[in-house]
Amino acid sequence: MRTGHDYLATQLHRIDVLISPGCQLCGFGTMNTDYLRTCSTLDHSKNYQDSNFKVAHLYWSGCHLMAQKPRMGVG
Repeated sequence: MRTGHDYLATQLHRIDVLISPGCQLCGFGTMNTDYLRTCSTLDHSKNYQDSNFKVAHLYWSGCHLMAQKPRMGVG
């Protein structure tokens, strides 16, 4: 995630997979690692001592939710 090569909308937009870098979950903000901390769709209730664990949890939760969303025009 530190390199910027991830499965979030900002990177997927950069490599022309998505039309927009906007958050695919809530529709607000640019979906990158920093935005995960404030996205209203993700569960922020987990209280991790290490912020890296929190970011990793939010990242994988976001990826899981994005994978569950139906896509149009694919296939």
